[in-house]
Amino acid sequence: MKSHRVLARAFTCLFPILACAGADDVDGNTRDSGRTKAASCGAEPGVLTGSRVGALRIGMTADSVKLLCTVVRDTIEEAEGMPARVLLVAIGADTLRVSVDRDVVRTIWLRSPRFQTGDSLGVGTSLARLLTFPEIFGGYGEGPSLFVYPNREVCGLSFQLDDSTSRAYRGRGPVTKQGLAPFAQSARVVGVIVIGTGDCATRVQ
Repeated sequence: MKSHRVLARAFTCLFPILACAGADDVDGNTRDSGRTKAASCGAEPGVLTGSRVGALRIGMTADSVKLLCTVVRDTIEEAEGMPARVLLVAIGADTLRVSVDRDVVRTIWLRSPRFQTGDSLGVGTSLARLLTFPEIFGGYGEGPSLFVYPNREVCGLSFQLDDSTSRAYRGRGPVTKQGLAPFAQSARVVGVIVIGTGDCATRVQ
């Protein structure tokens, strides 16, 4: 149960960093990387796990990201009143948002159906599919979006539900399978956050 609380707190802390989806949402602190090479992060196959997207993985340094990937922006954003570093990584037509703390990758946020787990979970997955897992946990960040995650069965991944579902569920109390059941057929995943939290992350290959 403690791990559930830790992961829920992680969602709340991360949301302000991840809420701005557009690659052009940057302020005067933005630093252009100046890279021109078409580095791909090894993500052409679209492989997604709870610790990485292609070769872009939790725990690697920001300099390593810039060697392996095309970083189009390296910017500072506000998160809970504190400055937070974010890398915008281009992979083909897709842009991934990578949060960096103390020069280490902490989270990877994506909104493209191109990236999927080995059992085809990702953007576009129905809530009905997620509800087939034995347990579901979740909560809101500081923005309007509702995030859900199956415990351990899908290690290190948090699934952002569509805005309509997020608004409709607000005020219903804790996130439970029973509470989510009325939205099973209509709700869809619109974003995925790779967190790689705790001992769960060490079991992801």
